[in-house]
Amino acid sequence: MKNFFVTFALFLAILLPKPSLSAIYQKGAIALKRGDYETVLKEWTPLAEQGQALIQFNLGQLYREGKGIPKDYVTAAKWYKLSAEQGYVGAQLNLGLMYRAGLGVLKNYQLSRKWFLLAEKQGEVAAQANLGDMAEEGLGEQQSNKTALKWYKLAAENGNARSQYKMGYYNYHGIDTPQEYSLALKWYKLAAIQGNEFAQVNLGTMYKAGHGTSQDYTSAVKWYRLAAEQGNSAAQYNMSILFLTGEGLPLDYETGAKWTQLAADQGHIDAQFNLGMLYYHGQGLSKDYDKALNWHTLAAEQGNAGSQGHLGAMSALGYGTTKNAVRAYMWWSIAVKNGDPNASNNLKVLERDLSSSKIDGAKKLAQECIAKNYKGC
Repeated sequence: MKNFFVTFALFLAILLPKPSLSAIYQKGAIALKRGDYETVLKEWTPLAEQGQALIQFNLGQLYREGKGIPKDYVTAAKWYKLSAEQGYVGAQLNLGLMYRAGLGVLKNYQLSRKWFLLAEKQGEVAAQANLGDMAEEGLGEQQSNKTALKWYKLAAENGNARSQYKMGYYNYHGIDTPQEYSLALKWYKLAAIQGNEFAQVNLGTMYKAGHGTSQDYTSAVKWYRLAAEQGNSAAQYNMSILFLTGEGLPLDYETGAKWTQLAADQGHIDAQFNLGMLYYHGQGLSKDYDKALNWHTLAAEQGNAGSQGHLGAMSALGYGTTKNAVRAYMWWSIAVKNGDPNASNNLKVLERDLSSSKIDGAKKLAQECIAKNYKGC
């Protein structure tokens, strides 16, 4: 399973008027609701300069989002810091995120962690999740999956979907905790219900494999589809495989090709290889050697041995490209190095027809292609 790391986004907090706040604040709050940001800034800036922590926080949001003004991370960080120093929890969280990303301030993981800890002491769940990230990645402290697990568990129990996903991942793989599929299933499901796409795709895989539950293709398709409809390329690829293989679903090349295309368009390497094969054989799509060549080239440039080997075959046969035995030898040589089981026999056949000088030239081209990370070969 791939590792998925999800970053937090910052959202504009729309704070409604409260009776205890001044008429000036209320005027700004009403303007904020109707999107009159010029009035918001006019009314709230004096209050922020007088030290109103809540207003300082909201001005930070406006400058960070660029609402009614040019986006200005430096000014946003200034207002967040003034608010955070007065103990406003939202500002502490967002200031921690600014220091972590280096937005408006110099990137500083120690300061990021400091502000997350202060926010966490006030019960901020997102801060708990971010502390888990920092421990997992070793940012501002020594890397520790055990510490990450502690923070993720706390945030997950408080309903944080991404931390629930992380708990599922840790339990599924037994990372500093016993491997327990049933617990992984529980956490993935909680996160998936909240719409976490990564939990949805992993939950689908657990149902497909029967890990922690009975094998259930209906549930697998349900969760894959939800993640795929969010644009998750892994889920789109997994949907395609079910239709292309007829595993748990009726065999349907046309629908499989649709999902393959969506994943391939996002750069999913295995989907690009499969799409190349679908165009090559005309399965679910009209046979098109030019498009097959294009998709195999994209996958080959990412290091896919199967596509590298298939580019060799297309060069040898002249399908979608000019027939060229030297280029065929080049691609098959590269594919052999990357583990394509068919390329080695193809090279032996080709060596009977190529002169030693052409073989040497092909090997040189292969070395040059490898040095370029397979780009522009």
